[in-house]
Amino acid sequence: MEILNNRKQENEHITEICKDIYRIQIPLNGSSLGTINSYVIRGADRSLLIDTGYRAEPCIETIRSSLSLLGVRPEKTDILLTHFHNDHSGAATDLIHPWRKIYVPAQEYQFFGIGDDPKVYTESRRPRYLKEGLSDEEFEKMMYITLPGSKGPDFFAGQFSPVDDRQTFAAGEYTLTAIHTPGHTPGHMCYWDEAHGLMFTGDHILFDISPNIIPWPGIPNILGLYLYSLQKLQNYPAAIALPGHRQPGSLSARIDEQIRHHKQRLNECESLVKLYPDKTALEITRLLSWKIRRPRGTRGIPLPLLRYAFGECLCHLDYLRFQKKIEQTFSGGFYRYR
Repeated sequence: MEILNNRKQENEHITEICKDIYRIQIPLNGSSLGTINSYVIRGADRSLLIDTGYRAEPCIETIRSSLSLLGVRPEKTDILLTHFHNDHSGAATDLIHPWRKIYVPAQEYQFFGIGDDPKVYTESRRPRYLKEGLSDEEFEKMMYITLPGSKGPDFFAGQFSPVDDRQTFAAGEYTLTAIHTPGHTPGHMCYWDEAHGLMFTGDHILFDISPNIIPWPGIPNILGLYLYSLQKLQNYPAAIALPGHRQPGSLSARIDEQIRHHKQRLNECESLVKLYPDKTALEITRLLSWKIRRPRGTRGIPLPLLRYAFGECLCHLDYLRFQKKIEQTFSGGFYRYR
């Protein structure tokens, strides 16, 4: 099929991908990501909107004006989420028509507290994070940093419907199959159109940045699941991968790059643990090499980014423990590694 990656519409946010499929680049004000890609699959009887941006006026208005320009009617549009992070789900409850549904990966309900206090999601991490080297004050500052305008959806909205692995969604000439790809979140879904070779990858596959992998309570080796999910997608002959951020690209080549990246990070973590035994995860995080833009005159990892770096380090340590390449001990109130 013909892929039209660079065909811009009248609205500067819209790019035509192929017949009746459009990317809307939604501004994420204040975020280093810059934008999120929302995808519209236009059909006469039903349209699908994949991911939405924050629950903020710039995101909501960008989508509404873009859908109007494309002739996509809200009363015929369902929303399909790849995962429940705010930048992908936030505007969903404001955009959805009362007659339609918001489809959410089934496992996201448990981990994000849908229908419950969203603080449950953050507080579930506190017990472990404090034992891995953080103080209560550091946890508060790190985990409750909120960008202006980065709100999530209304957790109590009644239009959420769970998505299961292999569930299908049709719109126009396209039929998407949900593929469970845990890693970035426990319930993350990619959506595959076999007839046209299109893979909507959410945050499972990104092209000039790496998806953030952090621990999840009750899942002992989330990095192992992520690597398994990467290998799982190697079986799909995608003509193009359409990611949640930045530009599209080759699915197979990027999977190979991501696997190499994590192998290199695992080797670095293991070497540091052997070189500096009995360090906490926080101390190891600060020893690892990171590609970070720092404000002029500052050192170390800026607090907004420490949240992600610390989580990544924990996942790699968990993987190494699972492989019995390092050991975890407990002394002085903290877990330590050797």
